[in-house]
Amino acid sequence: MTKSAGKRKGGLKSSLTSLQSRIHAKKKAQSAKHAQELKEKTAIRNVRAQGSSKRTHRAGQHQPVPFVSEWDNTLLIGEGNFSFARSIVQHHGIPGHRVTATAYDTEEHLFLKYPEARENLRWLREHGVIVLLHVDARTLHKSKALLIRSKQLGGFSRVVWNFPHAGAGIQDQDRNINVNQQLLLRFFQSVAVLLSTADKGPLSSDTSRGAGEEDSDAEESSKPQSDSAGRVLVTMRESVPYTLWEVPQLAKHPPPGHPTYQQVRSYAFEPSSYPGYEHRRTIGGSHSVFSANLPQESISDAGQVRASPCRTWEFTLKA
Repeated sequence: MTKSAGKRKGGLKSSLTSLQSRIHAKKKAQSAKHAQELKEKTAIRNVRAQGSSKRTHRAGQHQPVPFVSEWDNTLLIGEGNFSFARSIVQHHGIPGHRVTATAYDTEEHLFLKYPEARENLRWLREHGVIVLLHVDARTLHKSKALLIRSKQLGGFSRVVWNFPHAGAGIQDQDRNINVNQQLLLRFFQSVAVLLSTADKGPLSSDTSRGAGEEDSDAEESSKPQSDSAGRVLVTMRESVPYTLWEVPQLAKHPPPGHPTYQQVRSYAFEPSSYPGYEHRRTIGGSHSVFSANLPQESISDAGQVRASPCRTWEFTLKA
């Protein structure tokens, strides 16, 4: 072998070794980059999972429930099929004898509209719940049965109306808003005489505060709120046209001659927190005007079915 041939062989070997080194280094860099990307993706997934877990925990474990004490005397308005009343007694430990549940319908029309209401009423009455039918939310102060009940209890510390709706079937949005606003104004006016005050009625400690306050829109007050003062809770869907009714403004800034309320707080309402609570829609007709219009599912822009979010507003009479 000549000297020049040996040099060429050595040069080729050196070039191949150099090439293999570069290929190995490139593969090593690619592998390291891939590992880093996987690590970053895993970290992102973990952060998202933790955030989702916290939100689920907050919604499932710390969601405020308006019935904060077994000493609360609770009045339910517009109960529809009475599944909500049954749920709070059966699953939330509220003593039946401290619950008064009402509906606008007569018994005959109630059972025609909601056949399941018959069994719910039987169960409620067996567990001590006072059931009053054909009660108009606009004229609660004229109901002798409610006035007597309120006097016996020293006033109601909680009055709850889930998804109020006039049910008039008015297509014109402006008229529809006006009719429902008038309904709520008359309700706020008529319920005032039934509420417990700071110097009468059972004292209840607001144990639902704490972690649940993360979701609260509590308003500041120059005067401390007494837990024994009756509270009015109105739950609405957070979508048009319901948001246009401006419930907080109706309560806090009503027309002259109406009582003025102060907002205590507001928070998301989760129907799933009340096992057995059925989402039933108001059926039109003169005998169903003031039944609860429960939250329906809506269609998103992407065409997916989703449940409409709901919110509870909590008020107390302003001193």
